[in-house]
Amino acid sequence: MSDVWKNIVVAVVSFLLAILGQQYFFNKQHEIPKVDIITNFDSNYLSKPKFPDSKVEIKVDNNTKDSIGLLEVALVNFSHKVFKDVPVIIEIKPKKGDSFTYLSHFAHGEKELKDLVEETKPYEFNNGVHRFSYKAISLNRSEEADIAMKLGILFEGQEEPDVVVSVAGLNTRDFNIENSPAREKVQRDAIFILIAVILGLFAFIFIIFGPIISRLITPLDRKSDKRYSKQIFEVLRSESHYSHMSDDELKIHVANFLYKRQLNWWNSKSLFGKWSLGMREPQPTDYSI
Repeated sequence: MSDVWKNIVVAVVSFLLAILGQQYFFNKQHEIPKVDIITNFDSNYLSKPKFPDSKVEIKVDNNTKDSIGLLEVALVNFSHKVFKDVPVIIEIKPKKGDSFTYLSHFAHGEKELKDLVEETKPYEFNNGVHRFSYKAISLNRSEEADIAMKLGILFEGQEEPDVVVSVAGLNTRDFNIENSPAREKVQRDAIFILIAVILGLFAFIFIIFGPIISRLITPLDRKSDKRYSKQIFEVLRSESHYSHMSDDELKIHVANFLYKRQLNWWNSKSLFGKWSLGMREPQPTDYSI
């Protein structure tokens, strides 16, 4: 009956592991890829030099400006796929009561190539929201942190607005270098190195250090064996069944019994088990008292 239950447990565990593995790979296959979003806000990207009698001016459409800010919104594709002709909508939402005056914008794709992005709708401003509509001709994957698409906006204002990026068919998340395949590879290699170190440490302990220690503590083990033999002798000596034996005969009897028991235990060990014990094969004199 025990074998039947053992087989049932193995079958159930195998079934559950198969289900979990299948579910994991199913989720991976149907997981919606994510695009990382980087935002960079500089309220004083260009500012008028503060020199006495300076004639330097910053003008936009013939209007003098004290400073111009730059807001950059970039997309990084850390996934394992390249995406083609992807609609991208970027909305800039100033916080309530904040001033954010749009001046101009520009966009480009990977390696600052303008041909990799196409503006599908002109810039819109509606209900306090600045909207930019594009089609990314190609969002190439990156091993590290190469920009797949970037939108730059020149503006007037001091407070950073909220940025909402919508990429058709893809999810978005805040940029984190830990998401990069290169960083994942470093972490994976670090785990493999750690496992190798741990296995090496265990190998050293069991193959080299363990046998050495076993050899060094041999005198202590022999004392313990003899003390154990003496305790058994004292118990048997008080029994009437062994009254026909002299003390020396009973001591030899106890020593031989314990030696044979230990020898059977030793013979049941594998070669590795014997090696880890320092190849200390039991001897008839181990239990002599």
